[in-house]
Amino acid sequence: MWIRYYVTIDSTVFDGQTADVTTMAEFIEAVANPDIGIISVQANLTAATINILRIDRPLLVQGNGYTLTFGNNGFSGCIVFFMVVLLGGLGAYIENKYKNERNEIEQKLLSLESSGSIGKVIDSFSDDLGFLSKSLNYQRVSSINQLLLKLNEQIHSFKKKYPREKLKTDQFEAISKQCNIIQQKLIVQNSVNEIFQSPPPAINGSTVRKDIVIEYNVDIKTIDSINIDIFEEDNWKRVIKGLLREAKYQIKLINHAEEVINDCYSGDKVKPNISKKKYEEINKLVNKIKRLSDKVVLKEKLKEIERNIELSN
Repeated sequence: MWIRYYVTIDSTVFDGQTADVTTMAEFIEAVANPDIGIISVQANLTAATINILRIDRPLLVQGNGYTLTFGNNGFSGCIVFFMVVLLGGLGAYIENKYKNERNEIEQKLLSLESSGSIGKVIDSFSDDLGFLSKSLNYQRVSSINQLLLKLNEQIHSFKKKYPREKLKTDQFEAISKQCNIIQQKLIVQNSVNEIFQSPPPAINGSTVRKDIVIEYNVDIKTIDSINIDIFEEDNWKRVIKGLLREAKYQIKLINHAEEVINDCYSGDKVKPNISKKKYEEINKLVNKIKRLSDKVVLKEKLKEIERNIELSN
C-alpha cells in the first residue's frame, strides 16, 4: 500500500540543522540527533520491519518525491513528526537502540559499585588505611582507567543524543576520582622506592623497611621533586612523609660530613693542629652515614687526618 502526503509547512518552526540523507542509516542517525530539525531525503530508503518510533521534538522530513519504505508500507512527500509518530521499523530500531545504549551504560555503572565486578577490583587496589596492594602495578590501574575513560565517553555521547534523559553517575564520578588518586599514589610510591637501594622496596603494601639506604644518584633536588601535597592525610601518606624525611636526613648527613672533613684540608694536605677530639667527632659523624660509597671515601680522608695527628704527637 502506497500513501502519498502533500503538506505545506513553515520550516521555521523546526529548530535545528538540516540533514541531507541518502541512506537509511543516515536517516536513522538524523532522526536520533537532537540537533537536527529538518531531514531532506535524497534517495529511496527502505527499512525491513514494522514498529513504533518516539520523538520528543518537532521534526520535518522532506521526502522530495522519494519513497520511505518501512516493512510493507511506503510513503513519499513531506511528513511532520511531533511527539509520537508511527513509522514502523525505523521506530523499533531507534527505540531499541536507545534502550540498548542505556542498559549497557547502566550495567557498567552497576559493575562499579562495591558489590560489582569492577568495584571489587578497584576496592582491592588499596586498604582502609590508604596503603596500596602489594600486587598493584601500572598495568592493572591503567586497564581500569581505560575502562572508565571509555565509559565516560559513552555517557557523554548518550547525554548528547538524549539530552532530556538522566543517568545516575555520582558513583561513577567518585570511582573515577578514587582510581585517579590510586594511580597518582602508585606513581609517588614507585618514585619513593627508587630513591632507596633495593630489594626489597622501602614500602610494599603496608610493609615498611627499617634499614633503608639512599641510592647513589639521589640528591635533595630528586627528593623535593616528589609531591605528596595532593593527597589527603592517611597512614600511607604519613609513611611516605617519613621515608622522604629519612632520605633528606641521609643526604644532609653526607653533605655535612663532607663539609667538616674538607674543612680539615688545605688543598690535598691535612691542615696542622687538627685535634684528636675533633677527629673523633668527625669519625662519629661519618659512622652514621648509611650509603657505603660515601662512607668509604670519607673514611679514607679520616685515615689521613688520623695519621697526621699521630705524626704531630
